[in-house]
Amino acid sequence: MQGPWHNEETHRTIDDYLKTHDGVDAMPLFKGSKQYNLLKDLGYLMAGTGIRVMHSEPGAMDEVYSVTSDYKLKDIKSEKDALHEPETILDREFPWELLDFNPDPIPIAIKDRDKYERHYGFKEYESLLGNRQLNPGNTVIVQSFVDYVDGKKLNLSYLEIQDNGKLRGDRNPRKILQGKHWYVKRAEFR
Repeated sequence: MQGPWHNEETHRTIDDYLKTHDGVDAMPLFKGSKQYNLLKDLGYLMAGTGIRVMHSEPGAMDEVYSVTSDYKLKDIKSEKDALHEPETILDREFPWELLDFNPDPIPIAIKDRDKYERHYGFKEYESLLGNRQLNPGNTVIVQSFVDYVDGKKLNLSYLEIQDNGKLRGDRNPRKILQGKHWYVKRAEFR
């Protein structure tokens, strides 16, 4: 069943969806735990991010949860400190809203991710290379997705910048980076 929540046929990637459904102009709605796990992998979730499960029955109260540092859900309306697995809460029939997400995410698979900055596309790479903010020997981490039977999974490729500005293996950065997010260590950590 189609609904107002994110789906790849209508909204393409989660990154694209969150550009237009930023919590200010439009609310970011999702359905199921697969999208929660992808948001986690991409770095959009952080401790304190809110999740509101929306009930459609008359008189039913919405449920509000807070994401913990280990990505479990804590019911903020309950006096108990019970933690819930996201699948238990989000794989029900109700859509859920993402509240206060990380606006500048770095995938959790990147070690020392607090030392990295996020970029997008080839033009930004070309500009940073031209301004000597990127140099041969720097490693660029490119984000892409792989389709699996149970949904999309995040894939990260680590590619070193060569002397000629191409990426490891003499790969054309325009082809690799166009339309993709990529990450590089902030200048003070290179």
